[in-house]
Amino acid sequence: IEDAFCQSFCIDTEFLGVRSTFDLCPGGSSIPVTGENVASFVDLYVQHVLYAFSAKALRAFLTGFHTLIPPNKLPDFTPTELEAVLCGQPSISEEDVEELRQASHCSLDEDGRPHAQVLWFWHLMKTLDEDLRSQVLQFVTGNERPPLTGFQALEHPFTVQVGQHLKPLDLPEAHVCFNQLVLPPYTSAEILRDKLLLAVREGREGFQLH
Repeated sequence: IEDAFCQSFCIDTEFLGVRSTFDLCPGGSSIPVTGENVASFVDLYVQHVLYAFSAKALRAFLTGFHTLIPPNKLPDFTPTELEAVLCGQPSISEEDVEELRQASHCSLDEDGRPHAQVLWFWHLMKTLDEDLRSQVLQFVTGNERPPLTGFQALEHPFTVQVGQHLKPLDLPEAHVCFNQLVLPPYTSAEILRDKLLLAVREGREGFQLH
């Protein structure tokens, strides 16, 4: 190993064109890596790359993370519970759809009732499978999971409205910053389904798709 790699207990790095050498242990640059000590070299190398090089970024991450969950509270969570706190619930049930509907805002017709397209949308959401519901939610809000504390916790209410500036065969628009879905004046629930799912599947990572 010593003759093949000509490596000592140090690591060379380059940042913004400046090369630097760091000893992995005291006097590391003068200690050759051999068959007897290669395991120690690998361990020190990995520790340096994963921790020493990333220490500043890790400290910044932990500072932000601990503003959400104090260190003394972490032992109270299982990994699954912690994921739910950070990412939301893993699926969207029919009960979740109803909760979202009740917490939502919508546009009204001349009689003060929700537009037909709005009612078609909510009926569609109840008939979709959980994966497609998640895709619709991500298309509109940027997050495919319900908040842990419920849809009432959304900073901006989920809003479904009919856009009079759109044509009957246009694709819907999503304004993610405001959790807003804008539907064209579709003439049937079938057209709404086809157009919405097309937009969701092809453009759910964007802000708007015409």
